[in-house]
Amino acid sequence: MVDLDIISSVETEKALLGCLMVFPEMIDQVVPMLDVEHFYNNDNKEIYEAIISLRGNKEITYLSVAHVLGARLEVIGGVHALSGYLDYAAFRFEAREYARVISEKARARRIIDATNLAANELSAGASLEEIEHILLDLTENPKINALSSSYADEAMQSFQEVVENRGKSRGLSTGYSDLDRKMGGFDKGELTVLAGRPSMGKTALAIGLAYKILREGKSVFFASLEMTGRALVQRMAYNLARVDGQKYNTGEFTPDELQKLNRACDEIRTLPLIIDDMGGQSIDEVLARARQLEPDIVIIDYLQLMAASRKGMKLYEKTTENSLACKNMAKRLNIPILLLSQLSRAPETRGKSRRPQMSDLRESGAIEQDADHVWLLYRPEVYGIKELHGASTENFAELIVAKNRNGPIGSVKLTFLKQFVHFESYAELSPYERMESGI
Repeated sequence: MVDLDIISSVETEKALLGCLMVFPEMIDQVVPMLDVEHFYNNDNKEIYEAIISLRGNKEITYLSVAHVLGARLEVIGGVHALSGYLDYAAFRFEAREYARVISEKARARRIIDATNLAANELSAGASLEEIEHILLDLTENPKINALSSSYADEAMQSFQEVVENRGKSRGLSTGYSDLDRKMGGFDKGELTVLAGRPSMGKTALAIGLAYKILREGKSVFFASLEMTGRALVQRMAYNLARVDGQKYNTGEFTPDELQKLNRACDEIRTLPLIIDDMGGQSIDEVLARARQLEPDIVIIDYLQLMAASRKGMKLYEKTTENSLACKNMAKRLNIPILLLSQLSRAPETRGKSRRPQMSDLRESGAIEQDADHVWLLYRPEVYGIKELHGASTENFAELIVAKNRNGPIGSVKLTFLKQFVHFESYAELSPYERMESGI
């Protein structure tokens, strides 16, 4: 007699169903993993079928699921019994783990069925070849096999698109030619982490990236958890107008500079830029807004300022959870996400150059695991280093591509224009701009 715990877990099934009714955004992540037949309990099969029939609806609740169940609801135990499933929904990102357990239990049942049938057929005189076919047919995961062909179609389509767009960025162009050549732009469904120590210019680079994307007619949702929306737009305006931002502190803008800033603000008004500068947002709030706005890219500044999903979480747990949530959001919305992150103090104790490395990602090694791309921003000038490898570090910046899922790692040289609080590719500056910037 097989132990029932090996082949089923009704509690886990209830927990998953509760999660899907409380956090319906997880449905798309669970459906590729589970069919109705993966469930052991018949009532749970019907509830899961009702939930996935509502897939794509903006509002999914246990009441809408009850409506789909109709007359079957009373057999299950009525609305009260269905609402009881919500008590099992501890946290939304556990849904994938619940789905994995249910899938493993279903696999155990298939293996037991296969071995029992094989033993019976062998006793009845079946050949070993026939037995092998039985075992293969019954133990394979039909869900995975069914999906592989569609993934192959998607892969072939992406190959054709790359050939048709030869010489162009594969995804959204970053606007920095050297960076595009290295990583092919921002790809849909991928998470890019831009990390650095304070004062390195992470936000300035993110604003520059946003503007270059906006200039191509693409929309940007910028979740600014630290800087106000006004300050963010001011930085963008300084660069567009080529006006020294330090003059804001003294009010020394000339009439000509004010006119330039006015034209810059007029241009910014026309851009498809949405800024949410509410502090202490949770990943769920950012996700809900992104789902509503459907932007071409989401920029989050920055990871460590995102709120925890529940009280009492340690910083490591919060950062790990939110990092994974950002990756899941990129996949779910099928858009790129640029996530800014702090680095630990480790670079400040590292030799003369104080160059950062991927292990410096603050509070959680999961960031490195979750991200498709990791960029580390480095300006030796911030540390008072005047010269590096025999060259002046004034205005010099380096974007270290420490992880690149689709290509080579390495570095991209940038120029930081301090007075405009802005980064440019070194090769993109004209001789006049170099002279004007003192480079």
